[in-house]
Amino acid sequence: MKETKVFYTENFRKLSEDPKIKSVGFSMESAGNLGKEEKGYYFLITAEETFFDECEVLKSEDVKEITGEEKEEIIKKFKELEEKRVEGFGALGI
Repeated sequence: MKETKVFYTENFRKLSEDPKIKSVGFSMESAGNLGKEEKGYYFLITAEETFFDECEVLKSEDVKEITGEEKEEIIKKFKELEEKRVEGFGALGI
C-alpha cells in the first residue's frame, strides 16, 4: 500500500538528485513557500512502505522525516499551492 511521507532537508540536491527518489517521483517546496522560517526544503514522497525502508538517503543525518500535525499541515499547504498554480494556469488559458 502506498503512503505519503514528508521529509525536510537543507540540501535539496541530496534528495532531488537521488536516483531512487527520482524513480518514484516527488514534490518539493522551499520552506519559505510553505510559510516556514527554515531555510531548507520539504519533500512530499508517495511510495510503497518498502521504498521508505530501503531508501538509504532518507535515513541520513541531515534528512528529517516530518510526522504528526506538522506533516498534515505541510501536506495541506502543498495542496493549496498546487491549487493556486492550477488556477493560475487556467487564467492564462493553458
